[in-house]
Amino acid sequence: MIKLRRFIMFILSSSLIFVSYGCFSDNQETDTIQVEIEIPVGIPFHLERLLKSSDVLGNWYISSAPESSIFYNQEILLEQPVVVPDVPGIYQVSLKQNVNDGNSLIHQAYIGATVWFDEVAKYAGVLGGPEQDFKQGFGPGTAWADYDNDGDIDLYVGSKKQNILYKNHGDGTFSDVTRKAGVDGECNTYGVAWGDYDNDHDFDLYVVCHSDDQWSSIDHKAYESNFLYRNDGDGTFSDVTVEAGVGYIAHGASATWVDYDSDGQLDLYVANYGIYGDDRQGWGDPNVLYKNRGDGTFVNVASEVGIAGEQGLLTYRWAGGKLVQSGMTFSSLWFDYDNDGDQDILECNDQGVSPLYQNDGTGLFEDVTKEAGLFVLGECMGIDSGDYNNDGWLDVYWTNYNDNYLWNNNRDGTFTEVAYDLGVGDHNIGWATGFIDYNNDGFLDIYVTNGLVGGSVEDGASTGKSVNEPNVLYENDGNGGFTDVTRLSGIGDEFVGRGTGIGDFNGDGSIDIYVVNNNNKNRLYKNTIGQSNNWIIINLVGSESNSKGIGSRITISRPGVEETYKQVFEIKGGTGYLGGNGTQLICGLGQSDFITSIKIDWPSGIVQTIVDIDVNQTISIMESGSYISSNQ
Repeated sequence: MIKLRRFIMFILSSSLIFVSYGCFSDNQETDTIQVEIEIPVGIPFHLERLLKSSDVLGNWYISSAPESSIFYNQEILLEQPVVVPDVPGIYQVSLKQNVNDGNSLIHQAYIGATVWFDEVAKYAGVLGGPEQDFKQGFGPGTAWADYDNDGDIDLYVGSKKQNILYKNHGDGTFSDVTRKAGVDGECNTYGVAWGDYDNDHDFDLYVVCHSDDQWSSIDHKAYESNFLYRNDGDGTFSDVTVEAGVGYIAHGASATWVDYDSDGQLDLYVANYGIYGDDRQGWGDPNVLYKNRGDGTFVNVASEVGIAGEQGLLTYRWAGGKLVQSGMTFSSLWFDYDNDGDQDILECNDQGVSPLYQNDGTGLFEDVTKEAGLFVLGECMGIDSGDYNNDGWLDVYWTNYNDNYLWNNNRDGTFTEVAYDLGVGDHNIGWATGFIDYNNDGFLDIYVTNGLVGGSVEDGASTGKSVNEPNVLYENDGNGGFTDVTRLSGIGDEFVGRGTGIGDFNGDGSIDIYVVNNNNKNRLYKNTIGQSNNWIIINLVGSESNSKGIGSRITISRPGVEETYKQVFEIKGGTGYLGGNGTQLICGLGQSDFITSIKIDWPSGIVQTIVDIDVNQTISIMESGSYISSNQ
């Protein structure tokens, strides 16, 4: 007869659960085995891994589970020796044999199921600035960049008072170096954008100021200038706003670095919102496109090239006004939607239509909104592009005050809206968003940051909007659809979110997420599931093109996938909402154990291909033709 003697010790931390258990017969000494088990919730776990021998026969059961699990308070016979935890917590599994018309216990163990992201902002030291007015305010933003070229991405966070530059120490912690670096940016900061405008191979910083959050019935005059900080290469920055000619004064929203005319110099696009009114009207400020002259100065050419936008007093479309096509802009998306090799722009506008301007290749733009099928009403706030269906054409996701939009690129210059068809509509008040491959399976998922603005139902407002709107993560199933996996991920905090930065702060090849909250401390979510698949991180180093390769298209080919499957990415100088997701490409590769080729279409027109690349490493690809591997 076999008896079981077990003694269980739990040591719970953010990532580890230790289980001691043993089994013995009447004639055997106790055989104690200590097992360390960590299972991401929702991921299949093969129970044979708990056994010393695969010859042990019997049936596996889930004997106990967390209270919120569908397995709670019942013993479940598993058809296969595989358990898939459905919620985080502790699961007891048992292996039993049928002996003399009864079940005899052979093995028993406790398994810990953890969420996919750990919240580490306090430990990392990146809690952000003071709480802000979320009922009238729309900011601030945040963005990642390796400003000191030490190999770790650093973090800049906006605030209504003093902004913060967090230096990454490479050990999971950061320190505030704002004063030392000289990038306080003391204004009501909304957008922030990193880019190397002088091509000296370090990141410069642009900060967009909104002046006060106030209604137009009080005053529509802006008074705070934006900032341009030039990186001096020694950990400090110089304020060159005036000499560069980019100190625009408006109720600004966001900024994007882009080489719209492919001359090798980064230009700067500033999206201005104006201010929202409380009596059916608002005040729109014109958008600005600063052309880089190549001598450290810029000139505004927005009107000249055809993308300046509306300005002045605007009556909202719901109050009988016209369909504002280019005014009250929150964000902008620069991307090559038609695959012709130059950067087009989709303006993300509140209170009306968000126009698409096609670049004609000479640096002039044509409004093709109607032709593209995008002439629809919306309250666009955040926006990003990505090839979610891996057909080689960039699709678009944008957030709204109500239902979000997913625009499928039809590969003929038009788009079709498919958000609710594919399960990514989300009725909350959306702000930042991004196409991300959180689990590195080779399919782009969608992340959305939500947060209240205006009155809430808790305060008696009739908007139907709650102050507790969760952020959302949609997982791409690889077959054209998405599933809401927010609960399993652990990143659905219900604070009032605004800007979000997406990047790999600890260099493990997995996408981490930093969320700016208005009514609570900011959150840093460290990815714990991304390493279940293979990956590669790519940094571009331009020579003929701008130094960070912004506007480049990267195509990755790998073995074992269908010929029609493509992984296409573009390096952007700002995206999402009031910030950016960095110029470092983090690419999931599924279970592919090497990369057949990486092709780069540079803004200069140079086409470069490298072949036979190892996975799970960071590489820097030079436009000159070589590349440097972190494995070397």
